[in-house]
Amino acid sequence: MAALLLSTTAVAAEDYYSGHYHCGDGPEHAYVIASDEAFSIYRRSPGERDYRGMGYSGPLAAGEIISATRNGFDGTIEAFAPDGFAIRWTSPVRIAEACDPFTVSEQPAPLATYEELRDYAAVAKPSPDAAREIDSRAENLAPVGLLPRLDQASLPRATYDAVAGYWDRHLDHYAEVARTADVADGEAAETLMVSLRDAFPIDAGPGGNLAATQPFLDAFGRIVEVAANRIEAAGHAVAPMTSVDDDTLCQIVDDGRNRTRTDDLQHLFGLPYVHWDRQLVEATIAKLETCERFGHRKADALADHYPRILALKEARVAQVAARTAADDKVQQIEDRIAEIEALPPTAESHFETRGYANEFGRPPRDPAIREAMARYREVLHDRQLASISILSRFYADNLGFEDAEILADD
Repeated sequence: MAALLLSTTAVAAEDYYSGHYHCGDGPEHAYVIASDEAFSIYRRSPGERDYRGMGYSGPLAAGEIISATRNGFDGTIEAFAPDGFAIRWTSPVRIAEACDPFTVSEQPAPLATYEELRDYAAVAKPSPDAAREIDSRAENLAPVGLLPRLDQASLPRATYDAVAGYWDRHLDHYAEVARTADVADGEAAETLMVSLRDAFPIDAGPGGNLAATQPFLDAFGRIVEVAANRIEAAGHAVAPMTSVDDDTLCQIVDDGRNRTRTDDLQHLFGLPYVHWDRQLVEATIAKLETCERFGHRKADALADHYPRILALKEARVAQVAARTAADDKVQQIEDRIAEIEALPPTAESHFETRGYANEFGRPPRDPAIREAMARYREVLHDRQLASISILSRFYADNLGFEDAEILADD
């Protein structure tokens, strides 16, 4: 499209724009088709698939009034820019004071928005930039009804599948990073936590942001939990490595459509509650209280949640202690297996081990110990079977005739 001027110049023959605005409950997406004398606006709320449309006829120029009262929206074209224009809703139905001006920017033709997203998602390598690019392109998809009739069923589905495939690869890649990255020293550990936080932007995700799709948010939580557990096991405190930008936190928390749960805050920060300390809880409460809409409510909820966080931390300490004890037991069993396997296959070995008797008794419920015990019993059984022929030769070589005759009578 030829550049839009700052005067009252109208746009070219037919062009496409999109942008986001906040009005009332949360951000919505606007998709605009503009021509010389008319344009149509399609609106879509987060989580919705379908657009709601309205039309307007008249010169597209700065200061012109957009009138579509029957749809609940009036507005004013405020200014033009090189690749778009600004709109302010003025409808009394939606309370004009709550509606911020927003800019719609030039977009490709409707068909291209789907084709380009599908192709990009199919080949993009997981990264923070790719995640944001996928999310941006998905948000700017044109209404399905503007696609050629024969593409309206197949192309959206192919695009959706490609995007879903990207997010699956994104999760798999960073799960591997969490499992294998170096955490030996504090600097390496902090680098890992920061990289995972950056890899899952709060303002990007399958549903438009990290908190919009619960399964994706939960998957991210499991990934950072693996990393945090490894870092803690290496002897580093994880909580000081955690932070989140105040503005993006408030953007998610204040979006009434997301209904962010108190439990979700741990994922937004990229750290499970079991690794939070008092300082991080207090800092988060202070950040939440700066949010304009729902922050105070979430701050109160987090403060009320603090006793549960302490209980989780205590349970975690007990769990780690139990795991350490279980690991020690497994090591004892494996050491004993190695000792038995190192013994020469002789009668003396049989007698020294009291016939390769089980020295550990019945295994507890812990799966790792039970597995080690199964290997231990298998080694004992194999040695006991081998002892049958070994003992026969031993007695034949060491017992006198009379003794052997007595044994035969038995």
